[in-house]
Order: sequence, then C-alpha cells, then structure tokens
Amino acid sequence: MSEGCKPILIAGADYSAAIKQPNPTWLALFEVLAASGAEAKASSVPSRIKKGTVQEKRNNFLHLRLTSLENVGSDRLFNALTEARPLITGLDFPFGYPASFLDWIDRRRTGEIRNAGEIRNTGEIRNTEEIRNTGEIRNTGEMRNAAETIDSRERKPGCSAGHDWQLTRKLASMAFSELEAAVIEFARTTKPEPLRLTDRLVSPKGTSPLHRINPGLLKMTWQGAGLLLSLKSAGFRIAPFDDEISHGPETAPEVLEIYPSALLKWLSLPNRRYKGAGATAMETRKEIITTLSRSSGTVLPLPKLHTVNSCRSRQLKLDIKPSLRQQCLADDNALDGVIAAIGAAISLIAPGAVSPASLEASPELSHQCHLVQREGWIYTPCLLKP
Repeated sequence: MSEGCKPILIAGADYSAAIKQPNPTWLALFEVLAASGAEAKASSVPSRIKKGTVQEKRNNFLHLRLTSLENVGSDRLFNALTEARPLITGLDFPFGYPASFLDWIDRRRTGEIRNAGEIRNTGEIRNTEEIRNTGEIRNTGEMRNAAETIDSRERKPGCSAGHDWQLTRKLASMAFSELEAAVIEFARTTKPEPLRLTDRLVSPKGTSPLHRINPGLLKMTWQGAGLLLSLKSAGFRIAPFDDEISHGPETAPEVLEIYPSALLKWLSLPNRRYKGAGATAMETRKEIITTLSRSSGTVLPLPKLHTVNSCRSRQLKLDIKPSLRQQCLADDNALDGVIAAIGAAISLIAPGAVSPASLEASPELSHQCHLVQREGWIYTPCLLKP
C-alpha cells in the first residue's frame, strides 16, 4: 500500500437497541495489510481489494490488523461508518422480517383502505369514477389495483426480484409501539413464531426478527432498518437487497448481516456460554480470542473453504494487540463486533461460500429463493449442505 493512501478497512459491529447511550454497540475496524514473502506467493491481497473493486473473485489469503475497537453506541454508528467508509461491514442484527409477516401487513393495509370507505367498489378497480378523491389516493396513476396490494415480486420465480424498500421505509417509520401492537396481533394468527428462510437454514438456528423479549430482536430489527436506509442513502450497498449496479460505482461499500454464534460454530470455536460477566463466560471468551489471534499474529485456517479444483485451505491472518484482546475478554459485545468483522472478511476470501445464489442449485430450496430478497440473508459459510 503506497504511503499517503487511505487504508482499506473491514468493519464489524454488534448492534444494540438499548435506550441508554452509548449502548453496547461495539465497532471493530480491521486494516487490510499487504502480504509479503510466502504469503504473497500464496495469493497476496485479494484482487477484489487490490483493484479497488467489488468483483467476486476467489482468493486464498487475507491479512488483517485490528486497529480500532470502540463502543460507539447505535446512535453514532452511522457517522462512524460513513467516516471510515470500510470496503465491507458485517452487522449483527436481522436485516428484514419473515415473508409471512410482510404479507400480513400488506393484507391488513388493503383492509384498512377498504374499511375506511375510500373505495366505493370493493371488487376490482377499473376506472377513476370508482375512486373518491382522498388525501391518500389522488389519482389512479399513484395506485396499483387494490385487490393486488401484496407485492407481486413474491410470485416471480428465481432470486432476482428486487427488495421492497418502500415497505421497509413504512415499517421503519412506524412508532415502535405501533409495530409491536401489529406483531402481537399477527402472532394470534400464526403458531409457532415464524422464521425467515435464512434463520431456518443457519446453525444454530436463528431467532425470529419478530421475537420481542430475550432477545428483543423486534426492536433491533426496527431500529436497524433505519440504519440500513441511512447507509443506503449514503451510497452503501445493502446485501442481498441491492444488486451490483444499484449505486453505480463498483467500489460502493457493502453491508452484510452476520450471526456471530453461527460463524463461531463454523470455525469450530465455542458458540455458547461466552456471553455475560461470569467466570465461565470469561474463560470461554479467552479461548475464542486466544484461538483467533496471538500477539505475534496467527494464521486461522479455513479448511472448509475449498473447491473441487483447489484443495488448498484459504487462510485468514489476524493481528490483535493485547490491549484490544483484553477489551474482547472484558465485554462480549466487543468480541461480537470483532466476530462480525471476521465474517465480513471471510466473504471477501470466498464470496461463493456465503452467497444465497447456491439456493438456486438446491432441489429442496430453489422454489424459496425469492424469499432472500424479501427477508434478508445471513452471510455464513456452508449455510447449505453440499
């Protein structure tokens, strides 16, 4: 990396929806280091980074140094990310809601329009004489057929349908009490609590974004949607909702959903009982952070990231100085921020291993791949069985 150039960064954050600020939202920033010697012969810095593009190319090695680990709080996370502008960021919160809930919201919205008497004819709307002039409906050009309010994208085959950002904005703009009341009403219509497709596939299985207590994922999903909308407006690509051309330049920074527990399990590290202040949790965190990095820098082999054509393991080298390791030991949220960043780094080394595109080749799941664009995707390696 030439002198004077801005370093290439990879970020991770463990998001919190707690009211108190700064709440425990830890942001980890890793700097990408140039490979040298034997490392350079293996593969050097990923070509995706070396050329400054976001093209998905296979690479074998990535060397990272943790330069910053700070509890910025959720209220300052947007500013911190837009200032640092990392190439790729892993965030630990659900990026979307289960499709069944989104469908229910659409149906309820249709019913509210009809019950308000804003539409005289409850059947199909064929002309402007059937619509009274209201503050919400001004002309037929602003309105789709009210009998087909449910997003038509859910009926399209394949994984290429776009995300309904309009509905995302609607849900994010609700008062949380209004959203919570809607979720409670929806819960009366369905048992058990619905999961997203990605929550069902990941291991350990994810918790529904509609879950309200221990963990309070509903509030986290609601607040997180506001962050995603702000990052999108600032030029970040929100995966998997935005396609490659949504922001124009190939160098648009990318944001991914990461589930630290699933990533730890895939790395054959303890993924349970590391949260909290107790002695067992502290000892478990010590095992995790010691395995991930030593003061001299350790190479973390990723043996499952290989192809039929190449059996050589891809590797991730992490340098974490003792003071930052101590922060991970002291606070599980800080460790989760580091794990989220590592998940983002793995997506650079082997994007094909974490991509939802593999759903299309699955006989059991290909018919559900349209759900990814509606609900979101957890970017964890080997989420699907070969």
